[in-house]
Amino acid sequence: MSGGRLQITNFPPGALVPAMQELDAVQEGALDAMNSPASIYQGQVGIVSNFWTGYPAGPGPTEEVIWYMIGGGKELYQEMLGNAGYDNVFHAGFWALSSAECFAWSNKPITDLSAFNGLKFRSGGMWGSVLAELGASVVLLPGGEIYPSMERGVIDAFEYTTPGNDYTMGFTEIAKYWQGPGIHSPMSWCEFNVNKDKWEELPEDLQMIVLKAVEASLFPSWAEMEKADMEGMLLIQDSGLEIIVLSDEVQQAIIEASDKFMDKTAAEDPFFAKVLQSQRDFLKDYRSFKELVQPPIGR
Repeated sequence: MSGGRLQITNFPPGALVPAMQELDAVQEGALDAMNSPASIYQGQVGIVSNFWTGYPAGPGPTEEVIWYMIGGGKELYQEMLGNAGYDNVFHAGFWALSSAECFAWSNKPITDLSAFNGLKFRSGGMWGSVLAELGASVVLLPGGEIYPSMERGVIDAFEYTTPGNDYTMGFTEIAKYWQGPGIHSPMSWCEFNVNKDKWEELPEDLQMIVLKAVEASLFPSWAEMEKADMEGMLLIQDSGLEIIVLSDEVQQAIIEASDKFMDKTAAEDPFFAKVLQSQRDFLKDYRSFKELVQPPIGR
């Protein structure tokens, strides 16, 4: 789109700065830009970051995108960065959208709430906090350590990403059960943030090209992810793992535990409460409209 005027070089996690420190590196100028799910920076910006990457019983992908684009989500995201002191980070948008993640890969079936008691479950973010409330022992691990940790029994269960990506990680080799649906994370996506000094060095036409390139990548990336996940789910089903669908009772209990946790957190954190109210108000109106207009087959 830039006719060669803008050159971007990609690096894998950990190549230039330690993994999960990319946001700080962009703030300091050690990186020009970064791409990641916002929730991995919960330690730096607060648990509120989960509103932009999926949380238990939260919005689906279409709902999240529309709330972000026209419901105040984009402005609240930039406000979150400012509140946490990241005033030298320019938020250029989100891309790499996906639908729900796999709920769990495990060596123990989760058929009722008692199954969470003492379960060594690799997770994090808001779902990790809700899991702890349900009695699980939450273990924080980067993606590359999941396979050996499960193989050695360091963890009993884990969630990572969506079916297509999870299958390529070889998880069918180390688990006995695949469990869904992904009530813990009905959607996810990744942000694109740029060092503000670097951003302001770009002429206005290149700034607009970057913004529109991020925006233009959103739906094609989602379509590609959906295709990979459809194919991945078929491969998981053919792998011999036992497929368990969470009961309505377990899903409802997770919804109630999530709501209770969010209400408690909102009472202690005014900005969390502000974002929660924004999203709840939007979802109430949006879902009411959809219920009347959109037939079930099209949801």
